Amino acid sequence: MKKRGIRNKKALEMAVNTIIIIVLSVLVLIVLIFIFNQQTGIFSNFINNLVGRTNVDSVVTACNSLTASNSVYEYCCVEKEVRHSEDRKTKEEKLTCQELAEKSFTGGRINKINCESAGC
Repeated sequence: MKKRGIRNKKALEMAVNTIIIIVLSVLVLIVLIFIFNQQTGIFSNFINNLVGRTNVDSVVTACNSLTASNSVYEYCCVEKEVRHSEDRKTKEEKLTCQELAEKSFTGGRINKINCESAGC
C-alpha cells in the first residue's frame, strides 16, 4: 500500500514540474519577442505591413459619407488624422476633407462640397 502512495506522489510532482516548465517557457518567449522588437524594429515593421500603415481609404470613405449627408461644417472645418505613404515612409497629417481632396495620393476619389458657407 505504501508503494502505491509513493508512485502517485511522484506522478503528481512530474505533472506540476511540466506545467511550471511550460509557463516559464512561454514567459521567456514573450520576453524574447519584446526584446527583439525593441532592438531591431523588424517585428514591428512586419506587424505594420500586415495591419496596414495608411488609413487613406477609410478617411476618403468618411469624407464621401459627409458629402452625401451634406455635412458642410464637418467636411470643411474638422481635421482628421491621415496616415499616408510618401517615399516609402509613413507620414501623418491632420487635414480637413477639403484639404485632403486636393492631395494627389487620394486619386481624386473624394466628392467636393462648396465650403464658403461653412464658417470655420
